[in-house]
Amino acid sequence: MTAFLGRGECGGHITLLFTVSDESDDPIEQGSLGAGLCVEDGVEVVAYGEEGGSGLSVRFVDGQADSALYEEVLRMLIEEVPEVGEVSWEINVKLALPTSQGFGMSGSGAIAAAVAFQRAMGLPHEESLRRSYSLAHRVERARSTGLG
Repeated sequence: MTAFLGRGECGGHITLLFTVSDESDDPIEQGSLGAGLCVEDGVEVVAYGEEGGSGLSVRFVDGQADSALYEEVLRMLIEEVPEVGEVSWEINVKLALPTSQGFGMSGSGAIAAAVAFQRAMGLPHEESLRRSYSLAHRVERARSTGLG
C-alpha cells in the first residue's frame, strides 16, 4: 500500500481597513480590497494518506476548530485533481492564533491544507500553490468565512 505525506503552512493576516466587493455572482470575482498586516503565525497542516480508500479524519493539535472547512477543501480539490480522492486522508492541524478573531485563520487553514494534500501527492509546486490560493478563495466565499 502506498503512503503519502505532505506539509503546508500559511501565515495569518490582520485586516486594518477593507471594502467588500460581492456584486458578481462568480465567487472568483468576489472578495475584498483593503490593507492589513501579514503575520508569520498562522496554520500548519500535515497530511498523511493511504492509497486505496477515501475520506478525511481531522485532528486539531491544540484545541478544536471547524473540521468542515478542511472537508470542503478536500472536496473542492478532488473536483480538480480526482486522484486525490483515491486516498484515505488524515490531517493534523496546528493553529497558532485563535479562530473567529479576525486573523484570517480559515483562509490560512484552507491554503495550508490544500498545499499539504498536493505536496503529499507530489504535484508540481507552482501549480499547486496557484490552485491552493484559488481553492481557498472559493471555499471562503462558499462558507462566508472571511472575504477571500
